Amino acid sequence: MEKLNIIFEKIITFCLSASVVMIIFIAYAELTYSPAIANTGEQKKIVQNSTAQNSVKKLPENNNSSNQQKPPSIKVEVTEAIREDFEVTINSVGTLKAFEAAQVKPEISGKVIDIPFTNGSYVKNTDLLFVLENSIQKAEFNKASASVSLLSNNIERYKKLLQSGASSKLQIEQTTAELDIARAEVELARAKLEKTYVRAPFEGMAGIRRVSVGDYVSPDDILVNIDQSNKLKLQFIIPEKYAGKLPLGSDVYFSTSKFPQLKLSAKVTSIDSRIDEKTRGVMIEAIYDNSEGQIYPGQFAEVNIIIGKNNSIFLPSQSIIPLRNKNYVFKVIGEKVERYEVTLGKRTVDKVEVLEGVLEGEIIVSTGHQKIRDGANIRISEPSIVELTYMNEEKPLEK
Repeated sequence: MEKLNIIFEKIITFCLSASVVMIIFIAYAELTYSPAIANTGEQKKIVQNSTAQNSVKKLPENNNSSNQQKPPSIKVEVTEAIREDFEVTINSVGTLKAFEAAQVKPEISGKVIDIPFTNGSYVKNTDLLFVLENSIQKAEFNKASASVSLLSNNIERYKKLLQSGASSKLQIEQTTAELDIARAEVELARAKLEKTYVRAPFEGMAGIRRVSVGDYVSPDDILVNIDQSNKLKLQFIIPEKYAGKLPLGSDVYFSTSKFPQLKLSAKVTSIDSRIDEKTRGVMIEAIYDNSEGQIYPGQFAEVNIIIGKNNSIFLPSQSIIPLRNKNYVFKVIGEKVERYEVTLGKRTVDKVEVLEGVLEGEIIVSTGHQKIRDGANIRISEPSIVELTYMNEEKPLEK
């Protein structure tokens, strides 16, 4: 117990000694460093004051430099909205057909004994194409002709005998009737004989024959095709609402796979008398002059039909801004550009018709509109160039 008291007294004595030393050190530090600290505080105040004075002096210079620095500008091209006349057209598909076309068939059955034409040759009306076996028809014709000749001679002889009383008027009359019958038989035999000769029904180009000499043919067999292709019929269908807008004599234009870049012209000659119930369209026929023979019958044609003329405002296609299923343009109004919604119509290769939203004479941004936004300030430097200056952190239109 005594040992513990002794240890406790030593600890208390040590703590008191340390406290005294600390108090002495603090007092010494205050006496030594307080003037320096005071001087430092005054120096800070002086520095701050001088900095403030310098900033005040330089402030007018900074303001002048900000006034001299111009905001960045962007140049875009503009165009004037003008009215133009244009043709209102519709498109259709059609087929080119020969002006006259026929599948040549025999009228009677028989064996082919001669083919006097050449495949692909040009034939004239009634030119002989095929000859069928006709020995019987020739014999019947010759027999009928002989009867006519005999009866004609008998009538002349009876007339002479009548003067001498060796003949009677009744006999002459009977022979005359027989002569009329014989003549009719001649015409019948001639018609039968003529059916063995197959002739061209009109002037045109003969195709490739389907039969050869020795073939037995019947009226159902096609011997050859003949097409009159110096003129071609262009047949196509247009919707019923346009039926009254295409009068006779109108020009239509078409192209074919053989001449896709060539714009050929045909003239409307016929309009069908009724609307087709299935297609809800009307058949139109136009004639094309194919005297040079460059188009073949049966070709497919893409047809362009002019149904009228209109006058509308047109803008360059690149001036239109498609955005969220709508279309817009930037108009130059005063010293700003403003965005307006527009309604579009027909399109050409490089222009588009504006039905609503733009008036004639208004100035429209044509290129560079992707860099600007609604309400941007502008400065016109040239007739077709506009400089747009972004103010108040304006940003281009985001699609």
